[in-house]
Amino acid sequence: MYGSRKKVLIVDDSLVTRGQLSRLLQADGHTTEEAANGPDALTQVDAHCFDVAVVDVNLPAMNGLQLIQQFRAQARHRDLFVLVLTTESAPHLVRQGKALDVKGWLNKPFREEQLLSAIRTAPSRQSNAPVATGSG
Repeated sequence: MYGSRKKVLIVDDSLVTRGQLSRLLQADGHTTEEAANGPDALTQVDAHCFDVAVVDVNLPAMNGLQLIQQFRAQARHRDLFVLVLTTESAPHLVRQGKALDVKGWLNKPFREEQLLSAIRTAPSRQSNAPVATGSG
């Protein structure tokens, strides 16, 4: 479903940026989780079903493009709607993002409405969320 509330993973090593994005997205009706690096983001996507991931390129431990490559390598996360929000604008990085099926590349500083509009267009994956079953 387009235009509905989304569950968004924000991946940025800056606490200030993560807080700013969380406040902005929550004010628009979305729920958010945060990760400061790639390994933390991978843990988060394994634990939750996100509609959107907003990923910075410059991350510790693994860069954002390597993280997106990890998402795409896992069947469960292959169709995750990914937006890159970064200070990087080198054409070769943007091409790498496109090859990884990144849905949008936004440069910091960003226009809030541009980010919100992109997130609002993302399809909801919540109907595909795994259902917990008890073992007995």
